[in-house]
Amino acid sequence: MNANLIAGFAALLALTPAALAAPVTLAVKIAPVVILPAGQENVTVPVTLTLANPSDQPVTLKASNRCEINIWSVTDSKSGEVTNHGICMMIYQPQSNTLAPGALQTAEETMSLHAADYREGESYTLRYRFWGISAQVAFAVKQGQ
Repeated sequence: MNANLIAGFAALLALTPAALAAPVTLAVKIAPVVILPAGQENVTVPVTLTLANPSDQPVTLKASNRCEINIWSVTDSKSGEVTNHGICMMIYQPQSNTLAPGALQTAEETMSLHAADYREGESYTLRYRFWGISAQVAFAVKQGQ
């Protein structure tokens, strides 16, 4: 039985040598202070996502469908969930994204925040998973005029 486990593990490792050698990284950028305009129920916030492949080998990232590519949530300073954009009811439609050796790939996305769920003076953390790679960034909110 142990020989079967070892052989299975070795086969799994052989499938993804580039990903194991140098993992792809993700950088997430949003405004450090998000303005919540008065009277606006939902606020659209731009997000810049940058994947980096520091290795000398191409890396192919995969997702089971389009919804699985962009998954994000926002938590407050007590780690309480404020917004969750992670539920996706799509059928299986495999997606892939190959990053060349040394490549950077940037995408501009948006997220929608329900203004009433956010408080000025509170700190928030955006946790973003893009093509299966995770990163987080802190931000605050300010009530606009």
